[in-house]
Amino acid sequence: AQLASTITSLKAQGVADADSTEKLPTLRVQVLTDMVNNELVNQGIKTAGIVVTSAEVDTQYQALLTQLGGEEKLKEELTKAGLTDAKLRENITRQVAVQKYLLANINVASIVVTDAEIKKFYDDNTKGQTGAPAFKDISAQIKLQLTQQKEQVLISAFLETLKAKSQIETTLN
Repeated sequence: AQLASTITSLKAQGVADADSTEKLPTLRVQVLTDMVNNELVNQGIKTAGIVVTSAEVDTQYQALLTQLGGEEKLKEELTKAGLTDAKLRENITRQVAVQKYLLANINVASIVVTDAEIKKFYDDNTKGQTGAPAFKDISAQIKLQLTQQKEQVLISAFLETLKAKSQIETTLN
């Protein structure tokens, strides 16, 4: 079911051959990996006794309302995504729990993005482009992107430690 959902999502994003015989084996492994990672995180959240308060959910919900431009826009987006308000709040609860768990286990304060890294990223990605935005106009966005990339590396390393400490049995048909 998760594989079918992922294929549908990829096709909606314009990946027409998501279910091709060439891509399907890799996609199956990725879906399985994601499911294992999610289960490990869910077990960690439960073991750690992480609780998400209604106030935390409300804060995230309000932030989403503001980001989308109000109640009507949110309703439109929910309809497009086939979600109810209750399901959205459930998803927010899960996201907050995951974030709390990861922040408790990953030292995000150790992430440093230097000016040199930002400049190199800009230079590498705008080389030969005409009309690229000025460095000063997008350096903050680049810093955020590089920070998120480094955070993802820490998350991946943490997930690998969870896997190493776990007994995982998978079977693929």
